[in-house]
Amino acid sequence: MSKKINWVWQIYFYIYLILAVASVGTFFDPESDIAFYYQALISFDRLFFLPYILNLAAVIFTILAVIPFYFYAFNQQFLSPSFWRLFLVLRFSFDLTGHSYEFKAIKSLFYHDPSVALHFIFLVLVLYVPSYLAIFLLAKKQNS
Repeated sequence: MSKKINWVWQIYFYIYLILAVASVGTFFDPESDIAFYYQALISFDRLFFLPYILNLAAVIFTILAVIPFYFYAFNQQFLSPSFWRLFLVLRFSFDLTGHSYEFKAIKSLFYHDPSVALHFIFLVLVLYVPSYLAIFLLAKKQNS
């Protein structure tokens, strides 16, 4: 990996680190909109505790993704490729199922202004896809 690419990955790592810490902070802040959303859901029916647990798992995997992202950005190897493949699958699964509040917020943005919703989705992809790619590349690199 060239120095220039490493530098870009390192910048992305620090951006992702900030986003991951903010995600954890928002989830555990009792005053946040997300906390209120899950409290309201659970107050209607205990069955709605499942989306809360899925969101908790997504938040945990988001913060844990800092670890492989760091090792890739700073050109180091850690753990086996099979572990990173499993981690990547679990993280992707919880990201798809564990963001009920965010999916509702994006859905409401589409009703209000579809172009804002599309721009938001694009921004989220630009900010989060590199963390997935780093995990994938870390596993692939270790196979070599």
